[in-house]
Amino acid sequence: MAVDDLNEWDQMLKGATETVAGNATGGALGARGCISFDAVTSTYTIAVAWQGMNETVVPTVACGNNAYGTETLRRVVWTTFKPATLL
Repeated sequence: MAVDDLNEWDQMLKGATETVAGNATGGALGARGCISFDAVTSTYTIAVAWQGMNETVVPTVACGNNAYGTETLRRVVWTTFKPATLL
């Protein structure tokens, strides 16, 4: 089930649900999703990276590192969270 969820997320990032003449059109350029876990703090970081059109500052989150030519074209949005401990 988790693999299916990841595949569906990947397809959504690529714009698979919005098509014109059978081609995906709704995705961001080179979009990719990243999930990381920090065992020291027990926190997860969920990020989405894509290629921007103009150069800007280099993002601090590693998602998509070195995937878009220069790092100043890489864009990333992310959130970090710690799941609750249920007793």
